[in-house]
Amino acid sequence: MRLSLSAFLGIFLVLGFAFPGMASDVAQAPTISPEVVISKPRAGEALQGVMIVEGRIRGDSLSLARLMFRYASETSGTWFIISEVDFEDEGSSQQEFRLEWDTTTVSDGNYDLRVIAVYRGEQEVGATVSNLRIRNYSPIETSTPRPRGTTSPTQATPETPDRTPVPTPTPFPPNAVTLQRGEIINALEKGLAAAGGLFLALGVYHVVKKWRR
Repeated sequence: MRLSLSAFLGIFLVLGFAFPGMASDVAQAPTISPEVVISKPRAGEALQGVMIVEGRIRGDSLSLARLMFRYASETSGTWFIISEVDFEDEGSSQQEFRLEWDTTTVSDGNYDLRVIAVYRGEQEVGATVSNLRIRNYSPIETSTPRPRGTTSPTQATPETPDRTPVPTPTPFPPNAVTLQRGEIINALEKGLAAAGGLFLALGVYHVVKKWRR
């Protein structure tokens, strides 16, 4: 049985275009790399009371998220769990999270905060916010937290206190009654001269008187 030209073209189109289209329909979607982003709080920020930790988690087959903290000076890698949240839709590629941290349950000090995303197969990806200052019972310093998109924290500009001029004591005017050393010596010399003259006069007087007798 000989096929007509139109039938042959129809078979060619089916073989050439139908099967590639079907293959593209069943192609797998691209895999999204796991990632954790914490948008709040920021590094170096001062916290008080109940703090809301916000951010997003990306990646396929997300199972749960875990919020943890440690002392900023801790070097042994010990983290303390604050809370965990399970995600019902494990197949979602992105999840937003809002987790609470009651900072009144810890003493004032500097802490690091961490969010860990756990995927099926026990794969873990995390993000850390460093040097958070808990100040529930102590004064808050006036430092500025690190702004977004910068590589180093912004240093607070120190304020220079106004200096009050120290009053200079005014010297007293010279005492008119005060005698100088030269004046004292001069007065003594005059006194001695006068006394000597007086004794000399008395001696002459007695000699003359005696001579007359």
